[in-house]
Amino acid sequence: MSPPRRIWLTESGTVCLRDEDPLGEEIIREFWCPLNGGYIHEIDADHPGTLGRQVCDGLCHLGVTMRATRETLLDVIRREYRSIQDRKRRHGY
Repeated sequence: MSPPRRIWLTESGTVCLRDEDPLGEEIIREFWCPLNGGYIHEIDADHPGTLGRQVCDGLCHLGVTMRATRETLLDVIRREYRSIQDRKRRHGY
């Protein structure tokens, strides 16, 4: 059996990221950007009725806001996730 996808594009054009929280529990984060490009947002149950919080470098919500088009969104999220994992390995997490 193949491992579950870590990052994937949904039929609606959002990107989902399967990861673990600090306690080891599985979480799924979902990201989107406007059709013609713009800031990346995270769909968040804690902020209903909004565009979602803007996503910054490192997939955080503080710092330089990331941008993408629908065509580049998957690659941008993958690149940022790889960067996070590289930093964790370098610092022994």
